[in-house]
Amino acid sequence: MIYFPRLGNKGKYRDYYVTFRDRKKRVTQSGKRIKLGEVLDKPEIDRGYPHTVGFYKVSDGRGKSFMPQYLELRKIQCVEDLWFFLNSLDI
Repeated sequence: MIYFPRLGNKGKYRDYYVTFRDRKKRVTQSGKRIKLGEVLDKPEIDRGYPHTVGFYKVSDGRGKSFMPQYLELRKIQCVEDLWFFLNSLDI
């Protein structure tokens, strides 16, 4: 999962600072945000298309009880689809 902070990011999406949680390995990077480009360059992301992305406004719970309320879901076939999705959200 990639979490975008509400504030602080401007410019190109690849340079946005995000929090990345690897749900398969149950690991979050330690205490810092990393650039979205670094996440997208990870082999499991880069070679794992298609991906499903969602945008949600509210989340409840943590860990296994995490319950996001999705506004929109899309299947992303390539990184260009992700840019299109982020543009449509106007973040």
